[in-house]
Amino acid sequence: MSNILVFGFFGKNNLGDQLFIDAFQKLFPQHTFTFVDHITKASLNKHYDAVFIGGGSFLDTQPSFGPGVLDVLCSMPIFYIGVGVETDTHQIHELLMKQARLIATRSQDHEKIKEINKNVIYIPDIVYCLEPSKNIKRIDKSVLYLPNIHTIPKFNEPHWAHLSWEYFKHEFAQALDYIIDDGYKVDIFAMCKNKTMDDGWAGIEVSNKMVHRRNYEIEQPKNCIDLFAQYSLVITQRYHGIILAEMAKTPYISIFHHDKLKTSHFNAGLFTSYYETSKAGILNKIYSSNANGYDGLPIKSDMYIELQHRVAAVLNG
Repeated sequence: MSNILVFGFFGKNNLGDQLFIDAFQKLFPQHTFTFVDHITKASLNKHYDAVFIGGGSFLDTQPSFGPGVLDVLCSMPIFYIGVGVETDTHQIHELLMKQARLIATRSQDHEKIKEINKNVIYIPDIVYCLEPSKNIKRIDKSVLYLPNIHTIPKFNEPHWAHLSWEYFKHEFAQALDYIIDDGYKVDIFAMCKNKTMDDGWAGIEVSNKMVHRRNYEIEQPKNCIDLFAQYSLVITQRYHGIILAEMAKTPYISIFHHDKLKTSHFNAGLFTSYYETSKAGILNKIYSSNANGYDGLPIKSDMYIELQHRVAAVLNG
């Protein structure tokens, strides 16, 4: 058994990132983990056998390391697991990735990372290893909408970003009003909810534009996979909204403003650009999704066997 430090976007009340905790523990049950979003030299002086960096898409930002941390990390076994490589790579991550014993990425297009380190494998997002409960009752004509706070521009961002947001919420609010008139139940679910980033703020701006104006936001559940299984359709602007909808066997529409939302490992849903969203376009996909149900995905535990073996080979060396 090894004692492993995991660095990522933890402790921020972002359900997508918090699910990585459960995934790491399920994939590597023989090890003990400590999950952090900041590393100090003092913390590394504790006995850790290895450091996992991941999962998620954060390689373009400077990691939160205290003084002297980088030198210590360079002397330890490092693994990048479950990371997205669709963005640029910060120079500190590039330095660490050169020395990584393994880079296991969820991005299918990862050729540029091989220029940094040849020891790269592709794996599905590790959250897929988790399982929903069985026999969840689905609500007919029900929609779960997942907004994303990153689509709301700050005052100093480009004018086109403000125009895009204003146009989107105007068109999308009309589409939600239309399906409510058609007998649909609509709920809004904030996957990220902390002091500086709250998806609920984006949901409020959309609902404020609606004729059927009210608070549509629901509370975060204990089991979010089961939540997704209750709805007949998920409309998501969050990456892990795609993953959870697929795991719950729920048809979904991904409204993408970022490359990682354009596709998934199984591509079981419908995809449309945030910048081209219209009332008619969204309604067409909503009603098309009714014919796109599926019995489930080929999610099997053996998808991660190579990852588990490669990590074990280093740690048991």
